[in-house]
Amino acid sequence: MKRFLSVFLLAGGLLVAGGVNAAVTITLTETGGNVVATGVGRLDISQLGNPTLENVVGGFVNPSIGVLNTGPATPTDIDLYSGISGPTSFGSGSLNLADSGTGDVMGVTTSLRLRVPRNYSTGGSLSGSATWTNKTFASLGLTPGTYTYTWSGDSLTIQIGPAPSPAPIPTLSEWTQLLLAVMVISILGWHFHRERSY
Repeated sequence: MKRFLSVFLLAGGLLVAGGVNAAVTITLTETGGNVVATGVGRLDISQLGNPTLENVVGGFVNPSIGVLNTGPATPTDIDLYSGISGPTSFGSGSLNLADSGTGDVMGVTTSLRLRVPRNYSTGGSLSGSATWTNKTFASLGLTPGTYTYTWSGDSLTIQIGPAPSPAPIPTLSEWTQLLLAVMVISILGWHFHRERSY
């Protein structure tokens, strides 16, 4: 019986703990007559090999060839990694430099490559933004939607406009109730089986 309860407690702990996803999402919104891109998260780049050094202006977008960066609108050294997969465009627009930006340079570029800050280490916190003043999704040629780029171990998502409503995730109390119900049914079944065996 003790072994039985230990197994259920371990299973319950795993359900409650869940996994940790170290991904980045760059969200583009139309705010106050501007388009703002905000990127946050952490990345696992350990499976991407060695980067190439590149010097880029932080914030810019070119939807027709799948390019988007956050970060300051000044030249900055970054690391460029190959080996990601995903969409090769997210609209019909051409190159458009951001009017301002802050924080980390991060994003995707042509030939499905990933941009991160120079000497970025796996698991480090990333936060950056870029703003296009007096622009809209239409004027930048951005097609609203969700665009996800993946590689072995992680992902980066570009969300243009509102994200679709996700399916509700069970709360901790709902997982606990489910676990207790399974335990009670199992104990009753074990007890019933034991009674019948006498």
